[in-house]
Amino acid sequence: MKNSGKAVVFQGSGKPLMLREFPLPTLKEGEILVQISQCAICISDLHTISGKRESPLPLIPGHEIVGTIKELPSKSKLTDLKGQILQPGDMISWTLNTSCGKCFNCKKEIPQKCKHLIKYGHSPISEEYSLNGGMAEYILLRKGTSIIKLDNHIPAHLYTCINCSLSTVMAAIHAAGKIEGSTALIFGAGMLGTLCSAVLKSQKAEKIIAIDPNLKRLEIIQQFGTSHAIQWRDNLKTEALIRHILTITENHGADLVFEMSGAEMAISTALQTMGIGGKLILCGSVFPSRDISFNPETIVRNLWEIKGIHNYNTRDFLAAEKFLSNNISNFPFSDLFHPGFYSLEETEEAIKTARTKKFHRVVITP
Repeated sequence: MKNSGKAVVFQGSGKPLMLREFPLPTLKEGEILVQISQCAICISDLHTISGKRESPLPLIPGHEIVGTIKELPSKSKLTDLKGQILQPGDMISWTLNTSCGKCFNCKKEIPQKCKHLIKYGHSPISEEYSLNGGMAEYILLRKGTSIIKLDNHIPAHLYTCINCSLSTVMAAIHAAGKIEGSTALIFGAGMLGTLCSAVLKSQKAEKIIAIDPNLKRLEIIQQFGTSHAIQWRDNLKTEALIRHILTITENHGADLVFEMSGAEMAISTALQTMGIGGKLILCGSVFPSRDISFNPETIVRNLWEIKGIHNYNTRDFLAAEKFLSNNISNFPFSDLFHPGFYSLEETEEAIKTARTKKFHRVVITP
């Protein structure tokens, strides 16, 4: 077995990525060494590399990862979330963070806010723990990471969505409550919005309206269940957009609004599109933005709810894997991915391709 592995190291915005060699660790109880098969570039990775999102440095980027178990602790018998025994060679996915399971937030069933949280792809390289990210040949999964053993009937790169974007969508769907028969509005037709449309369709939403400035993405999201696509460009005034939505909803407004773009204009417009008893689910604001004010009387009189979603818990992770497995032939998931894979040595080029937004995901194969 190799005693070291290559990894891409990010040292700060504007600095070139470095390809470094790291020694493979000696495993402690509960840890797993995984050989990475695929790592997709998430929008949060682009935010980190551009400097839009602050992270402790240096780090190995990447958290949408699929891999195979390379080594387990000799004395440990580990299982996944379904109770399946884990063995070397198993293809697995895992939560993007570790959690202790004992702190105040873990006991409230929000392990993504664990007091001892470690996030893969966002945690710094340290002397004790170096292989923390997905743009690498290997990653060390620490104790407290929830794991699912995957079936081989789905191409590995499609599984990269379940431990970030699809699980986040499942958290948003759970927060939304009843879906069947509802009118849902999605701001943003990126990966989150597109997967959200697919889940809404599968749960029998009556109307699904998607809004995005990118016409190509609107064409794609209609293949994932969206019934009405609206291109919101600079020449479409907010008032005209709201009138269009009210026309589609027969002047009732949307029951559910999923804000998945993080765009300030979308957030400030969202409440104006909601009907009585509507819910606004905020998912896209994961980087600094200006304050946006709402009128509390309007919220009270309209019985509105506003919920924030950041990452997910193990229930959502399991639901994401189940949804993909059950719907792999119902939606064209492959169309969301760049058709070719990049090597670690081509990571800079892969990031350039991801920034064009021509594809929802670009994949690196170590």
